[in-house]
Amino acid sequence: MCHFAKFRPIAITSHKNRQFVRKTLLMPTDLVVATPAGLLDYIKNKHISLSETRYLVIDEADTMFCKGFDKDVTSIIKQIKASNVTQNNRPYQIIVVTATLPKTVNELLSKELPFMKRITSYSLHKSLPNLSHNFIDLKIFNYNKYEATIQTLKAHSESASTMIFCNKKKTAEHLEKYLYSKNFPAIGLYGDIDDRTTKLESFRNQESHAKILVCTDIASRGVDTTFVNHVILFDFPTTIVDFLHRVGRTARAGKRGKATYFVTKKDRQLAERIKRNIRDKRVLS
Repeated sequence: MCHFAKFRPIAITSHKNRQFVRKTLLMPTDLVVATPAGLLDYIKNKHISLSETRYLVIDEADTMFCKGFDKDVTSIIKQIKASNVTQNNRPYQIIVVTATLPKTVNELLSKELPFMKRITSYSLHKSLPNLSHNFIDLKIFNYNKYEATIQTLKAHSESASTMIFCNKKKTAEHLEKYLYSKNFPAIGLYGDIDDRTTKLESFRNQESHAKILVCTDIASRGVDTTFVNHVILFDFPTTIVDFLHRVGRTARAGKRGKATYFVTKKDRQLAERIKRNIRDKRVLS
């Protein structure tokens, strides 16, 4: 695409080969795709200047403006604003994209970008229309999540691609091994795991024997999952935002999907609130 569009891009992360990046940046660059920390590092070392930046796109803003990224992102925004002043009000545009809009993020955006025009989907924070929900009170399984998982998988189509979300890496590791021991081949995707791309490709491959992806929230954003039929929340999330991102991995692009939620005693209050809002077709909040 870059060849036909005649522009030169570069990707920058904290783990990218620094010598390669510095060498590439010596040539004119049209597009930089970067993590906030990675970009600021190269700005600090004067390998990149934002003085000629015309467009800043912040994707996954509900994550970028929280979870430790907010200071880095606001620093980048302020540098572009400052460059605009020194460049005699040179025009620039900041585009913010997000699937959810938590109150804290909304307040931060209002503070940093008070004149921002907002385009909001009618379906923001609402359940997907093609998604069926199944809330399972684990009391019927004596609160045994592993047994509940096996029975849920047996009841679902063997050919279906299923994502199972856990809150912690250790839980995901243990569940992956447990499923293998029960003849349910699974692929694990969680923090600091090697070969993420290879594992995702293996899960995506329709000929693969492993139709189950056991994961943490690392797989709830920025991953192509249009082929996923079923999402299981092994651990119930603690926030509406995480809930929306997880269940949003299925029923995408007009396709139908199913989501199954394991509910323990401590999850009941949030689960009941979500269930009522889904039933009444209200905003999940």
